[in-house]
Amino acid sequence: MSWYDEFNSVFFTGMGTMLFGFLALLIRYAFLSKCDNVTLCGGLIQIHRRVDLEEVEEEKKEEEKI
Repeated sequence: MSWYDEFNSVFFTGMGTMLFGFLALLIRYAFLSKCDNVTLCGGLIQIHRRVDLEEVEEEKKEEEKI
């Protein structure tokens, strides 16, 4: 009996779903962060953002609400 007889497609589908869900949470954290440079997974994912532009857009939205 081998390992692929013991673990069927449901197991691999579940593991794949959890892996992609975890990656999605990491990327979501990186984009919601207010930092200029975000590095995740030991440098595997690096994001450089222009936060100053986003702050200007948020201020415009607040002014439109008033």
